[in-house]
Amino acid sequence: MLTLFAQLPEDVRGHSRRVAGYTEILYGWALEAGVYPKDESLRRGLRHKIHTLALWHDIGKLLVPLKILEKPGALTAGERQAMNRHVLYAKELYREGHWPVGVGEEERKAALDISCLHHERWDGGGYPYGRKGEATPAIARICAVADAFDAIISLRPYKKERSATEAVAEIGRKAGTQFDPVVAQIFTARIRMLAKSEGTALTRI
Repeated sequence: MLTLFAQLPEDVRGHSRRVAGYTEILYGWALEAGVYPKDESLRRGLRHKIHTLALWHDIGKLLVPLKILEKPGALTAGERQAMNRHVLYAKELYREGHWPVGVGEEERKAALDISCLHHERWDGGGYPYGRKGEATPAIARICAVADAFDAIISLRPYKKERSATEAVAEIGRKAGTQFDPVVAQIFTARIRMLAKSEGTALTRI
């Protein structure tokens, strides 16, 4: 039997792999910076599981109709609502006992936080609950930045891909509104530092 992840469309799996990698890197940078020391989702004991947890951040899309996932154009309002429900579908899948391989009891809350809350916004304008600021665990706020970065730089049927430089600039502009300003600052500063040290233009991380 195929794992749930293997049943996702190929482009969703590719996006998920990249976001898992970006989340793992940014999570490490946040730990190094020592931010949010009281946040239970940001601890060294979780670091070795972050890639696995973030890999399943869009697992709820397994229950979104394929015609919506693969629609080549912009979604209608109704289709957008159906797409947005993927974060709630993830909770349903987890409650039915479908967890990533190797994720134990102590990591399950983090898995739920990532999959269900990575579309919340710092200003409270996100979904599914409209949580504001630190009401969303740091691990989900980190995944939100990683998810947005990949979405911006990736080619989609309904949009052109943009450069990593543009993506970093957009994340910086939306710090304090869409994104946690501390996490966004760590991300943009470290990416620019990497590009400067290598003497190259920003590409991917």
